Amino acid sequence: MTFLELATQVANKCHKNDNDSINKSKDYVKQAYRHIWDSFLWNDSKISVTQSFTANTGDFDVDASIYLVMSVIWNNKKLQNIQQDQLFTLYPDWLTRTGDPNYYVNQPKNTSGDCVIRLDTKPTETQNVVILGKSVFTQLSENSDEPKLKGVDNTILAFAEAWFLEFLNQRGSAQTKIQEANLMMNTMISLEKEQQTYMAQVVPIINDIVYSGTTYFDNSFLPK
Repeated sequence: MTFLELATQVANKCHKNDNDSINKSKDYVKQAYRHIWDSFLWNDSKISVTQSFTANTGDFDVDASIYLVMSVIWNNKKLQNIQQDQLFTLYPDWLTRTGDPNYYVNQPKNTSGDCVIRLDTKPTETQNVVILGKSVFTQLSENSDEPKLKGVDNTILAFAEAWFLEFLNQRGSAQTKIQEANLMMNTMISLEKEQQTYMAQVVPIINDIVYSGTTYFDNSFLPK
């Protein structure tokens, strides 16, 4: 659903269809969308960027499209995230070390609000790195805008309607609706967790023998 469609439906559910009410509803739709976005690391919120890490660099400013760094890939190797005090324990000289890195540390964001990371070494060569992270939130603004998260419309509607009902002093109805909205969001989170933990099993076939994961069985009777 578009931003305008969401706002109009919320207003209609609260028996309001004038322009002022629809504009008020837009505020609650935006609030609901941001609340849901911030509540979980959704698959649809993840992005990857490739950046050039300059040689002999300490702190590294991550692309502005990344809100939260999740993984860093250096020369096809995944670096491990580590706390700065742990890094000092491993490498007391880490601030002056050079060579290929094994770890990265999340630093405070810079003055522009961008993520900053520091490697456990100062690389001697410029290298492209791939950074996976949660993208910066983009709020709904134009009437034709649609939420980036799939399957989120009903949850947005529920939260927005609850807050609109509260604004109208219909607190009993608002409380019931907020419980419904929270249940819907928890269901979304559960489904996301299932998808994120699911791993497809690859079953190797060697000649006519198939390994099922626990036993081998003859595959020769299957059509070629």
